[in-house]
Amino acid sequence: MAEEEENYLLHLVDDDENSSDSSFSRSLSKLKKSTTKRLKPSLKCAICGDDAYGYNFDVVSCESCKAFFRRNALRPQDKFRCRGNGPCEVTISTRKRCKKCRIDKCFQKSMRKEWILSEEDKQRKKHKIEENRRLKQSHKPIQPRRRRTKAYFRTDETSSGNESPPLIIHDDTPPLIIHDDT
Repeated sequence: MAEEEENYLLHLVDDDENSSDSSFSRSLSKLKKSTTKRLKPSLKCAICGDDAYGYNFDVVSCESCKAFFRRNALRPQDKFRCRGNGPCEVTISTRKRCKKCRIDKCFQKSMRKEWILSEEDKQRKKHKIEENRRLKQSHKPIQPRRRRTKAYFRTDETSSGNESPPLIIHDDTPPLIIHDDT
């Protein structure tokens, strides 16, 4: 979207060297060159507001809140006690102070405890990954095919001239001569 807007602006600007817009055009093209590298979208954790890199348990969350939820979501909720007088503010700096309010906020934001893998599920997943790696390694091709790089005709001194010359193909392998008997 931003690239389309930049292209649109570049087309609007006159390329005339004497116009005052040409300096704008040059600075805009420099900006375009300097911003060719794509930045990761900045996601914020729904629980504490820290940087997040994706969804964990169906909610955008940071690694810290993901690990906290995995460790504590299956525990009995009546075991947690609030350290304050009610719902505490959960931020990056305060997230470790009150487990009760943090786990409550995780559930409030709809994190799914049923998505937490049991030990049996973890082992099953681990074995499946190992099996897939073994299958992938055992099905490696023997040798990848090479692309033809050059082809040309050369007349053979022993031919009578009436038949078509043999086709000689060159690449990294020794030459292969193919006779055409048509």
